[in-house]
Amino acid sequence: MRFPSQSSLHRVAAATTVFSHSPVVVMSTRPSFHGRGGGRGYRNFAGEFHSHPTHDANFNFKHNYNAQSYNYCTHENNQNNYTASGRGGGGNFGGRGAPPHSRWQNQAADGVRRQKPADFRTWEFAKQPPPPNSERFVVLSYNILADYLANGHRNLYFHIPRQFMSWEWRKSNILFELKLWSPDIMCLQEVDKFQELEEDLRGRGYSGIWKMRTGEPVDGCAIFFRTRRFKLMFEDRIEYNKHGMRDNVAQVCVLEALNQNHRGDQLSSSSSGVPNRVVVCNIHVLYNPRRGEMKLGQVRMLLEKAHAVSKTWDDAPIVLCGDFNCTPKSALYNFIAEKKYFDGQLDISQVDRDNVSGQASAEIRPPSRSYGYNFRGQLAGNMANSTMTPSPNNISETDNFNSQSDNSCSTSDPKFVEESMVDRASGLPSQPAGDLNTSNFGDAVFNADIATKNKPLYNPSMWTAMEKATATGNTNITILEHPLKLRSTYSEVVDSSGTRDPCGEPLVTSYNSCFMGTVDYIWRSEGLQTVKVLAPIQKDVMQPSGGFPTKKWGSDHIALASELAFTR
Repeated sequence: MRFPSQSSLHRVAAATTVFSHSPVVVMSTRPSFHGRGGGRGYRNFAGEFHSHPTHDANFNFKHNYNAQSYNYCTHENNQNNYTASGRGGGGNFGGRGAPPHSRWQNQAADGVRRQKPADFRTWEFAKQPPPPNSERFVVLSYNILADYLANGHRNLYFHIPRQFMSWEWRKSNILFELKLWSPDIMCLQEVDKFQELEEDLRGRGYSGIWKMRTGEPVDGCAIFFRTRRFKLMFEDRIEYNKHGMRDNVAQVCVLEALNQNHRGDQLSSSSSGVPNRVVVCNIHVLYNPRRGEMKLGQVRMLLEKAHAVSKTWDDAPIVLCGDFNCTPKSALYNFIAEKKYFDGQLDISQVDRDNVSGQASAEIRPPSRSYGYNFRGQLAGNMANSTMTPSPNNISETDNFNSQSDNSCSTSDPKFVEESMVDRASGLPSQPAGDLNTSNFGDAVFNADIATKNKPLYNPSMWTAMEKATATGNTNITILEHPLKLRSTYSEVVDSSGTRDPCGEPLVTSYNSCFMGTVDYIWRSEGLQTVKVLAPIQKDVMQPSGGFPTKKWGSDHIALASELAFTR
């Protein structure tokens, strides 16, 4: 048995004296309640963007539920006594105990104001306030990256350590983020763990509906709503495979607002006496950039459905959320919103089918093989880090691409590859390969050569009758139209953070190793007014990560959120 030395006893006595006179130090020994690590000690959450302020912010992001300590701006809504708690989210979210940290407490005591992190997100307000006493609600749209897709397409996330790609890690970050923004309505895409999310969110005051994609995919769309704010009146969905438009799905539901000034399920009424209702639509549009006719057809069908449901429910206003897999000012975007297409009209004969979505403008091309970026060596040396980007130091004289980097962008997104395989499968030659033998091989080659020469070249501007029918609903017309007057909520609020394009749309809502651009939107119809939007993350702040998710952000998309007000 070893006995402590005299010097050790002096150190113990000194430590005891400090603990007895320093309540801050004593409190700092408390383990995190339900936090990561389960009280097994603290971990250092270094910043994704390699700056000291972000390092500090990330530490607080995981361990401190005070909104100012997060350096995050939480949603606060004083309408109808609906106020976010001081812990950074809605009252129905149970906060975890914040383990004090002596360094941060000392800074707070000294009055030192910590610098905001580079990825700080705040609310930006519209110039025109809503009508007095109008009822407001916050709606969120978020593609949360399905777990099975994250695991199946590792070439998109090869630079991200697996622990940060695990569903448990990402789910924790996503749920934490949802608490920060405190939405009343959530439209989620790529949901493959609905039961888990439903259980987690039920305890926080939400109810949800889910529609899984058809065919082999196991993810789908989900709508959650806060049960003390809304009740579900109607639910419908669209299965696009029934219309020859792949396995994508969309959701449509009607939510009726509850009066927050009274107890019970009393309805919140508009000035006309009709209860405040909203038609909520959620969609994840086909990814394949070359199938513009299917993208248009999917959106067209959803808008038609939304309009019909709105008419059934006393012209209830419409909120349209989702991952539209199109960029701002593309033909698909303009079809939904722009007056240049005569309030929702689009002549598809003037648009190349390959360029309906504009996605090519946001693709990240792989570096030329002649430069020989050594991703292999970089990957081996930097897997412990959360970011990885090519640099001139990685250039070698030989071609050192490994299989992961080869697949990362050279064939574009694996979603596109899978969808292209479906297209190719439908166009396989009808003649069995066994019919070709050596006796007629020469004739077969000659005939095949003639057939190739006589076959017209592919022209994306030439729409077939079937493609016209898919896009417009009629084989004989090329004019695509819808009856709704929709506005993107982000385009209605002045950009005060430098995170949006000249039209007001975020510069980036989706970022992986093959793509960096905007594909997610929140649209609103007449009868609603945009009050504020959640500012995106700056593009130059996101770029050094090499692609999301990161240690801090749980998806390769960012969440969009808008506060809307009923105006009728």
